[in-house]
Amino acid sequence: MEETKSGISPTGLVILLVLLFLFMRQGFFGGNGFGWGNGFPGFGGGWTPWGNLAGDFGFQNYRATCDAEKTEMQNFSDIQHQIANTSAATQASIYADGNATRAMINEKTIQELRDRLSDAQRENLTLSNQLFVKDQIAPITAQLTAIQNNMLVRPSVTGVGAVCPNAGIINGLGLGGCGCGSTLGGIVA
Repeated sequence: MEETKSGISPTGLVILLVLLFLFMRQGFFGGNGFGWGNGFPGFGGGWTPWGNLAGDFGFQNYRATCDAEKTEMQNFSDIQHQIANTSAATQASIYADGNATRAMINEKTIQELRDRLSDAQRENLTLSNQLFVKDQIAPITAQLTAIQNNMLVRPSVTGVGAVCPNAGIINGLGLGGCGCGSTLGGIVA
C-alpha cells in the first residue's frame, strides 16, 4: 500500500510562518499589529489584510472624490429644485399681477365707457327736450313774428314836451306865445 501524507511540508510551513509574521507586523498591512485595521471604506472596520494599503492604492482619495462629487450633485439637485420652485412662484406672481392689472384696466375702461354713455344719454335727452320745446313753441313764434312785422316802427324821440294844436316843440325848446296858454310843456312863456 501506498502511504498518503497529510500535512504541510516544511517548505509550506516556512512560507505560512513568514506570511503570519507579515500580517502581524506593525504598519505593514495597517492596523494595530495583529491585522485588525479599519478595512476598506464602507465595510465598517474589521480585519482586513490590506490595512493602509487601500490608502496607498488611492482608494481613500477616490472615496473622498466620490463623496465630494456626490455632495456636489446633491447640492446641484437642491439648487435646481429651488430654481424650479422659485421660477414657478415667480411665474404665478407675475400671472396674478398681470390678471390684477388687466382687471383694473378693464374696470377703468368700463367705467369710462359708462361715463361716456351717461353723458351721451344726457346730451340726447337735452337735445330731445329742446326739439320738443321748439316744436311746441314754433307756432307761437311764427305768430309773434307775423305780428311784429305788421307793427309800425316806433319813432325815436329825442325830447319830451306837450303839443298844443298847431304848435310843436322841437328838442324840448319851448316856443313862446303859441296861443295855448301860459305854459307849454312845463315852460312858462
